[in-house]
Amino acid sequence: MRLKFLDSFRGLTIFAMILSGSIAFNGVLPSFMYHAQVPPPLHKFMPNIPGITWVDLVFPFFLFAMGVSIPISLQAKLKKNEKRLSIITDVVVRGIKLAWFAFFIQLIKQRVVDGLNYETSLYILISFGIAFLQYTSFAKNILQKHSSTFTINKYLLVIILFIISVVWFTLVFPYLTGTPFSFTHCDIIIMVLANVSVTGTIIYYFTNTKKLTRFIVLLLIIAFVINGKYGGGYMQTIYNYKFFNALPIFNFEFHKYLLIVLPATYIGEILLKPQQHFKTSNLEHAIIAAMQVLIIIVGVIMLYLRLTDNYIAWLSMATAALLITLYLNNCGYKQIIYFGLAMLWLGILIEPLQGGIKKDSATFSYFFVTTGFACLALHAFYILQNQLKLSTGFFNIVGQNALGAYEMGKFIVYPIMVFTSTNVIFN
Repeated sequence: MRLKFLDSFRGLTIFAMILSGSIAFNGVLPSFMYHAQVPPPLHKFMPNIPGITWVDLVFPFFLFAMGVSIPISLQAKLKKNEKRLSIITDVVVRGIKLAWFAFFIQLIKQRVVDGLNYETSLYILISFGIAFLQYTSFAKNILQKHSSTFTINKYLLVIILFIISVVWFTLVFPYLTGTPFSFTHCDIIIMVLANVSVTGTIIYYFTNTKKLTRFIVLLLIIAFVINGKYGGGYMQTIYNYKFFNALPIFNFEFHKYLLIVLPATYIGEILLKPQQHFKTSNLEHAIIAAMQVLIIIVGVIMLYLRLTDNYIAWLSMATAALLITLYLNNCGYKQIIYFGLAMLWLGILIEPLQGGIKKDSATFSYFFVTTGFACLALHAFYILQNQLKLSTGFFNIVGQNALGAYEMGKFIVYPIMVFTSTNVIFN
């Protein structure tokens, strides 16, 4: 089951992620074009600065899209009553592949930073070919097409491709390019995704019919994070413990982002329910979408400028206006708006705690506010695509191939430009 507006929402997030990672750190652009805690001109991390910018929404929006997708992706398996071991094995294998991706993509990034020439560009393109076979269904489809000639177990195929990938990226690629591979360096964003995708999916699997139990798990995670950060003693030791000789593979602290992923699973369950068709006019739908987008934009601006009290007053009026509009006009997936407003208000009301809303180290208000914003943004995409029938084709395509789009520039576009010498034109 694919929801185009969810793909489009994810695609916008990836586009924003690429854009935010491509902005020059030379002091030319205003501070709202960067993370709030890494302001120009020095761009040094300043943990005591509260506030958020649009850049600080990118990662939690992607985590939110992941959480929404969990119930949707598990739906078919749950309906087929697949064996528990098979489902959990698939989840763990997917997490391991994502974690491995975090390691070798960091190797590619380092090679790009060190500079490319004709030969190293060719090696990166070969790397893309290996990753393409490992992370797409291309190899599996080819084998299925020739199944009459020979057959191979899907897990055996995964193992073979994984071994090829490990040998290439840990031995062959470093030897050919002079860029050493290290298990102490990885793309931390991808590694966090790998961690929470496994734990979030497993938690959802065991609580998919027990929403209250999932909510209790959410509360326990909040308590664990509070104890880990401020409690001291053995709980803090566990929270900060570095597994696997301090390798960045598994870390309890990564799992604080489940405070975004798990609430998003409730939205995924809402999307699984068939919606009644309403005769609400396009104008009314457009007004509802515009109000949601306005709440997000004004919220980011005021939280960035530290006008929290002003935003509470403005949000009160905006919430009342939006709820009245929803009461007078029918609209699909209203529950997403209600859920988003509740999360947003929760985050805003506890915003003074922990020194104000911050991305690093992430505060509770950051988790709840960004989840609320994500709910409103997702519903706005639903209205744009399903009700107003506006095309979001570009974002839709990007959203269906999120990881590929995220690393397309470093993995494919720039190496091809260097390989063909067309980079000289753009330089």
